[in-house]
Amino acid sequence: MRTMQYLLIALFTLPFIINAQNETISSDADEVNEVSQILKSLPPLHVLIDSAIINSPLIKFQDAEIMKNQYKIRLSKTNWTRNFGLSGDVVYGTYDALSWNPNTGTSTINTQVETRYGTGLYIRLPLSDALNRKSEIGIAEVELLEAKIIKQQREKEITQLVIEQYNRVILNERLVSILNKNKQALIIQKQLIEKQFTNGQIRIEEYAQMTELYNNAVVGYEQAKAELTTTYLVLQEIVGIKFQISNLE
Repeated sequence: MRTMQYLLIALFTLPFIINAQNETISSDADEVNEVSQILKSLPPLHVLIDSAIINSPLIKFQDAEIMKNQYKIRLSKTNWTRNFGLSGDVVYGTYDALSWNPNTGTSTINTQVETRYGTGLYIRLPLSDALNRKSEIGIAEVELLEAKIIKQQREKEITQLVIEQYNRVILNERLVSILNKNKQALIIQKQLIEKQFTNGQIRIEEYAQMTELYNNAVVGYEQAKAELTTTYLVLQEIVGIKFQISNLE
């Protein structure tokens, strides 16, 4: 008798279950398809890493530091030229000239206005320049090496950051897919429980328990989707490019 009762209940509820499942799949189809497009919209990992390095302000700063130290080396190597130079002057004024006449044995003073020019070459050899020149060049070269090493370290840190963020997107996409399937399964179960509760076949405690399970599934799914959106957008900011999907909501 009990077996016949269960069979009648199953036959009565089967069309309802099939119809509910079709409605659930239809209502969630666009949402699932949108999430599934995330991985397709992501460029290859090596492209993301290269883009992040190229667009990183830290790398641009280090490139500027490298260029600055290259100029410092050039200046250190050419500073010796400041000790050599040409000098020149121009003087305009009135000058007295003493002239001697050997025939008369007399001398006269002649006053004349004229412009005089002078040029010269100077060489200075400060002892400090001679002693410190090699050290200055060495310090500049070490600073250049330090800037290059820091750039390499920054590139490694950016590479690690991109890899970690990329894997977070992958993980969250999979979690969303799993939780979405779980939510759809609970929707069908919840509709069945509601029908059984309406028909007086189950107690209110069972109905409340199923409602709680369903609500938890919905909350978990929405939280996972929000986390996926966040990690996806953060990855965009890190690499400095926009993907095909700019908004998941």
